[in-house]
Amino acid sequence: MQLRWHLGTDTSTGSAGQTVDDIVVIDGTSAVVCACSVQCPANIVVPNDPGLCGAVVNFPSTNITGGCGTALTTPSSGSFFPIGATTVTTMAAAGPACTFTVTVQDSHKVCGEGAAVNVSTRLPVGAGDDALIEGFIVQGPVGSTKKILIRAIGPSLLPFGITDALTNPTLEIHDSTTAIVAMNNDWKSTQLGGLISSDQFAEINGSGAAPSDDLESAIIANLTPGSYTAVVRGAGNTTGTGVVDACDLSSASPARLVNVATRGVIQPGDKLMIAGFIVQNGPAKAVVRAIGPSLSGFGINNALPDTTLQLRDQNGAIVRENDDWMSDQQAELEATGLQPSNNLEAALIQTIPPGQYTAQVRGKPETTGIGVVEIYFLP
Repeated sequence: MQLRWHLGTDTSTGSAGQTVDDIVVIDGTSAVVCACSVQCPANIVVPNDPGLCGAVVNFPSTNITGGCGTALTTPSSGSFFPIGATTVTTMAAAGPACTFTVTVQDSHKVCGEGAAVNVSTRLPVGAGDDALIEGFIVQGPVGSTKKILIRAIGPSLLPFGITDALTNPTLEIHDSTTAIVAMNNDWKSTQLGGLISSDQFAEINGSGAAPSDDLESAIIANLTPGSYTAVVRGAGNTTGTGVVDACDLSSASPARLVNVATRGVIQPGDKLMIAGFIVQNGPAKAVVRAIGPSLSGFGINNALPDTTLQLRDQNGAIVRENDDWMSDQQAELEATGLQPSNNLEAALIQTIPPGQYTAQVRGKPETTGIGVVEIYFLP
């Protein structure tokens, strides 16, 4: 009997989540998978773990046959999944992949609305008035406090390809009267005064978020409701790219972060302004603004003349973008009362599920100037 064979690719999809590559056909009748096939489990829906805004979820292994090589599943079985839907992907080294979703429902009703638990901004830090300035508002009932770890990061950015990282950042916390309520230069050396009454090394070191370089600065502050600013400069008036971030250490507190704004010098290319934030517990509705030309009215002579804005998720995908706020979502923005005062400024409003996000601001065309990115978390 004469055997005839043909090597090809089946572009169809069989059962849900299955991808098949490289088919050998013998006598035109029999098909044999000779390379790789991956088939994910069905979608999973589970309740949250008691008292938690998510659940540890275990799921069956992906069915893998053929010469797939190493396969990687992310997130892995046994991971903690937040409230909402998370996509799980298995990718084989040979190419085929499949996905399914794990949905965690707030069955125990402990999570409520989403909240920002971490905010950060990366930007070139200049000398004098061109410092990196992050403002934030704590809102809550009388008597409440929000414990926040604020960091000024510089030299540890070098391994991430930031060649002009700030070599020795300093940090100041100002209250709404502009008075300095806390300051630090090198996180292992606590500077007493204002809100800081005892050595903080052990608490910062035990927070799980201590800076990785001794020259970086950090402060843990118990903040009552009000407005605050974190100011980052280079020691000795040095310059370079730095990061300022604030991490919520008291998620059970009734006080919460409701507004974050960062001002600094925005430059072309990879020296744009990047503000990152993390949403937990549930979906959060946010207004994000990129402010430039209206800063001229506050005596800032080198304000960006035009701004653009992108909101991206943790995978880098664009969630929403805007150039000139009146061109999109005008009615929705005006209903919040948070619309920019200049038509050339960008803004957007979006309800976002739990996850990590960045707001990216550039000048249009790409020019150098002072800009502000603002994130308002709505009730």
